[in-house]
Amino acid sequence: MAVLTARRPLYELQRDRKDLMNIIEETARRRNDIVHRADRLQSDPAGKPQDIGYASAKQSVDTIMHVCLALDELVVARNGDLKAEARSQLVAT
Repeated sequence: MAVLTARRPLYELQRDRKDLMNIIEETARRRNDIVHRADRLQSDPAGKPQDIGYASAKQSVDTIMHVCLALDELVVARNGDLKAEARSQLVAT
C-alpha cells in the first residue's frame, strides 16, 4: 500500500524556502507573544507591547494561507496519482 507523501513540499512552491520558513517562524513567534505575553517580547515579558501594523500582519497571514493552499494542491494531486495507480493495479490483476 502506498503512503500519501510529498517529498520536501516547500521546495515545490514557487518561492524561496528559507524566506517562507522565516515568515512562518516569525509569525508563529509573534502569535505566541500576543497570546502568552499580551504582545510583549519573550525576552522582556514585563516590557512595553510591540508595535504592529496591519500591512505586515496581513502579509504574514496571507503568506501562510497561500502556503497552506499550495500544500493542499500538492496533497490533492498526490492523492489523485495514488488513486490512478491503485486503479491500474486492479486492472492488471
